[in-house]
Amino acid sequence: MTYEISSWPEAAGAARAAELFTTAFGAEPAGVWASPGRVNLIGEHLDYNGGSSVPIALPHATYVALSPREDGRVRITSAGAEPELWTGALADVVPGGGQPTWVSSALGAAWVLSRAGHALTGVDAAIVSCVPTSAGLSSSASIECAVGLALVEVFGLPVGRRELVGVCQRAENEVVGAPTGSMDQSASLLACSTRSTDPPSSSPSACRTGASACSSSTPAPSTPSSTASTRPAAPPANGSQPARAWICSDGSPTRTPCWSASTTPWSS
Repeated sequence: MTYEISSWPEAAGAARAAELFTTAFGAEPAGVWASPGRVNLIGEHLDYNGGSSVPIALPHATYVALSPREDGRVRITSAGAEPELWTGALADVVPGGGQPTWVSSALGAAWVLSRAGHALTGVDAAIVSCVPTSAGLSSSASIECAVGLALVEVFGLPVGRRELVGVCQRAENEVVGAPTGSMDQSASLLACSTRSTDPPSSSPSACRTGASACSSSTPAPSTPSSTASTRPAAPPANGSQPARAWICSDGSPTRTPCWSASTTPWSS
């Protein structure tokens, strides 16, 4: 028997995460970040054995609404998780710390970043996802990468996407305890596609790709790319908004845009 599990339009996923955050914590999140699952065309389990793999990012993604805290505490919720709300100290999320597996996936990157000397002061976070679990589609990596993108931006960390791949892989290996390579995180953080939808009508025009921002409209044609830009494309000279595209280094749209509660100004 075959089951179809539909992906969410990016605006809908962002709205779900923001709504869960507001319901759980009684405030608006600082932003919403997203990262996709992946499917592997060839080379399953070969990447960490020196072989070649061909993964592609899925339209199914994990969405994380998040705000920083200043007291070192964590409140994190996820629809359908057990427990649905987890609270504790950020410093308690460590390898072998006894936290639920989904919390290890969500906050493992925070442990790795802290060990690297980056200052993190706690978070509130709400997670929703349409990536099927236990299906070999890297649902845990999509959680790690979405939260990783959020942490890098809200705490202003000088960590690029390629470095973040390694951060999230180490989180998977050491905090979650899964002996994987970096294929899943690479596909989630570095892949590109043309898929796009407009953000919620109540949201501002900015969207987030880690430290990047862009406007909403329709996507431009894309070609494969491996790195995401750290700056938005400049707006047209006539002042109108450009076509919506989460720009990679070669000018193609990246796969991890999302709505943010704050607007990043255009810069040339």
